Amino acid sequence: TLYFADPTGKTVVPDPRYVAVSETDQLATELVSKLIAGPRPEMEKTVRNLLGAPLRLRGPVTRADGGKTGVGRGYGGARIDLDSLSTTDPHSRQLLAAQIIWTLSRAGINGPYVINADGAALDDRFADGWDTGDVAATDPGALDGAAAGLHALVGGSLVRLDGQRAPRVTGPFGQMPSQVAASLSRSGQEVASIVTLRPGAPDMASSLWVGPLGGNASQALDGRMLSRPSWSLDDAIWVVVDANNVVRVIQDASGQPARIPVDATLVSGKFPGVITELQLSRDGTRAAMVIDRHVILAGVEQTPGGGYALTYPRRLGYGLGDTVVSLGWRTGDDIVVSRTDPQHPVSYVNLDGVNSDGPSRNLLMPVTTVAANPSVVYVADERGVLQLSGSGAEGDPTWAEVRPLMTAGALPVLPG
Repeated sequence: TLYFADPTGKTVVPDPRYVAVSETDQLATELVSKLIAGPRPEMEKTVRNLLGAPLRLRGPVTRADGGKTGVGRGYGGARIDLDSLSTTDPHSRQLLAAQIIWTLSRAGINGPYVINADGAALDDRFADGWDTGDVAATDPGALDGAAAGLHALVGGSLVRLDGQRAPRVTGPFGQMPSQVAASLSRSGQEVASIVTLRPGAPDMASSLWVGPLGGNASQALDGRMLSRPSWSLDDAIWVVVDANNVVRVIQDASGQPARIPVDATLVSGKFPGVITELQLSRDGTRAAMVIDRHVILAGVEQTPGGGYALTYPRRLGYGLGDTVVSLGWRTGDDIVVSRTDPQHPVSYVNLDGVNSDGPSRNLLMPVTTVAANPSVVYVADERGVLQLSGSGAEGDPTWAEVRPLMTAGALPVLPG
């Protein structure tokens, strides 16, 4: 997997590749060469590549001491010599190092990583080598807002899991009834929640409410039907209005919510149908959607006018048929879906389109909302909220009840 920088410079974005080398010591050179060559075409306008032209490799990647064998094995580390660096500001150099370090580290090539540019250290502070801790802020596996913990909608109001209790949160989100979907911001400090009145009736009405967790809520959007909200890295909230209009909701300079349409014509042209869910990847460069119970993936591209468009739509997980109910990003390249298939109520799909089945023991149909992060998956079934934990026999992952949230209709809520 290659890693490129997201447009905000806050994290790195996976670009899974198949790489074949005749000797393991050539892998690091091959990976850095592919970084310099750039992302796959559909990602060119959704990510930044700090290793793009005119940058080039001065020679093969070696051990930190210059040796040709044992690159990245044991404590040998890796040395990368670059030429023609045009990046001068420290943040960009840090991002360049992050792209190299996460690409090599995730491929099993261990540090320290000595990175030189034009014959001198990329950053004097790390002349003896970088390690993953030096670029931890951009860790693609980091848990956003982890401190916020698990929340849930119970009886239409927002609650917070606190040990063996689940008290309502303070403020309007803990009091408002009829909330049907919600998500916390990436920091875990803000809430976006959908209130639906008269669900299923001809005069059904939905509204999006936004505000700090424990603070005041303001109405930001309304429509007949609104999808579960999803937060981007720049704190915009993405929602699908009436099953086909994708919008971003941001706060303008006066603090008022502004509703900005997202150009989804490429999606609707290729996959016309009802969009029941849209969730942004953690890095904000991809959108996974449920359209007519299929998983559809698209790139999130910023357009020259400052707007956004969904590009290069494609279907993932053909093996799932038309059974998909809800989805959530577990990692930057792995999606969890809940399904109407009683044999396989939960499955995984990766960006390559390969799908695999999750455990089904202790789940009762129907399985609906799924919420996930790199360390845990939560789903709602007929009885309440369950979590996937590896504490079963022989480390077999099993679905465990989240006791305080075992109420019919309870839905899990996480940052994202």
